[in-house]
Amino acid sequence: MTDWQNIATWHVLIVDDEVANRNFFAEALQYFGAQVSTASNGIEALDYIRQQTPTIILTDLAMPKMDGWEMLRVLRDDPRLRHVPVLAVTAAYTLPGDRERVLEAGFDGYLVKPVEINTFAEVLRQTIAKARQR
Repeated sequence: MTDWQNIATWHVLIVDDEVANRNFFAEALQYFGAQVSTASNGIEALDYIRQQTPTIILTDLAMPKMDGWEMLRVLRDDPRLRHVPVLAVTAAYTLPGDRERVLEAGFDGYLVKPVEINTFAEVLRQTIAKARQR
């Protein structure tokens, strides 16, 4: 059973085209005890999600094949998957107004790379809490 406050009970899907980013997030989450899976783009992520629904998805926004924006639209259009919390993690969309644009698009949270590891777990908890209020 998932305890929303205890990361060790979570299954997290990391979606990023950069191997170093996937590895960084995977190591950080595994340190907290989470089960981690990865995908390199939105297409791979959707294939995975249709087989096993994660507790939360961390996704880059700018990726080849299918970016995080399109992946989110597909998720939100699927009644079985629209409840899954999605945290946008980006280095590309950091200009004034980008945070608001990301949240208005339907992401449950927004995080800028490089990530502050000291606040990472709290941002994840806040993202899930926001999604549970939807």
